[in-house]
Amino acid sequence: MSSGLVFCADCDKTMVLHRAHTMKPSQNNFACATYKKKGKEICTAHYIREEQLRDIILEDLCRTLWFARTKEEEFAEIIGRKNSAETRREIKKHRTELDTMRRRESELNSIFKRLYKKTSSEWVRYSKYDYKETGGKEYLTPAADSDITIYNPLEVAEKLVVDALNRGALLCQGETITDKEKAALLDFTGRYGLLGFMAAIPLNGGFMGCPHVFLGRNGFLMRTTWRRKSICKFFSRLAVNKDNSKLALPCRPRL
Repeated sequence: MSSGLVFCADCDKTMVLHRAHTMKPSQNNFACATYKKKGKEICTAHYIREEQLRDIILEDLCRTLWFARTKEEEFAEIIGRKNSAETRREIKKHRTELDTMRRRESELNSIFKRLYKKTSSEWVRYSKYDYKETGGKEYLTPAADSDITIYNPLEVAEKLVVDALNRGALLCQGETITDKEKAALLDFTGRYGLLGFMAAIPLNGGFMGCPHVFLGRNGFLMRTTWRRKSICKFFSRLAVNKDNSKLALPCRPRL
């Protein structure tokens, strides 16, 4: 009944109940856990029998009940003051926890900003895109007279996500794609390029000037080091056969 509620007056640590089959119930006692674990150099060998503790608790309960019955208003006032003090302590405790969480949030935001700054990389974007048809399907591909440009997608990440969601909502309105929707896709591609399946942003900023591209390992990536030319092929224009008969899409990379 009193487990975890009895504390040592010297070291303020809990007192543990000691029982044994060789002991009588009247010999059960609470002893200082510090003394039992660390010896007399840390705390003293004092104890209280379980029966004595039970008698003390019952006596205190009887005294409290008598006071509550005979002096009801005064008892209610005392309880009210105690509850108010406990409420103030709880509020102070929660405010301290809230301040700690806010500081941690600020620290994490700073860490994420540094990580984004560290991992920001240039991305390929063509100056102009057109629709091309192959195999009965239309594909967006860089125009023949387009030029390659470079930009950092993290610098426009929020606007990119909003634009992508708006275009997605537009495309979900009907079963067939309309000229308006095709124009919206062409506009999006002109702003951000053919993003493809972006499982990760390259870790080495300015990778277009490096022989290799390094990607962080995650649940999508099995390979973290790529040759720059291999990466660029996944976002290059559609290839044209020698006889100009068909257009072939570059294969999707096995990340």
